[in-house]
Amino acid sequence: MLTSKEADCVTFGQCNEGIFREILRLRVDAGDKVLEEHLRTAAKQTSHISETNQNEVIGFCRIEMQEKILSEVTVTKCVFYIV
Repeated sequence: MLTSKEADCVTFGQCNEGIFREILRLRVDAGDKVLEEHLRTAAKQTSHISETNQNEVIGFCRIEMQEKILSEVTVTKCVFYIV
């Protein structure tokens, strides 16, 4: 018996492979030829889409987002104090 996720995969031809892999798929669908070539030709061990690599990318995104938010807050405070 198929789970609902497996049934959807068979019925609709769409399998949820996780958010990270879905984001990679979106990039490829958007025309990222370099990523498409890498994912198509890289050996499984060198594709850099393991759980460890996913967590590293998420960590880098978190740092970037924090820095962006802090810079915006800092700019906002400066404008507030100037006024």
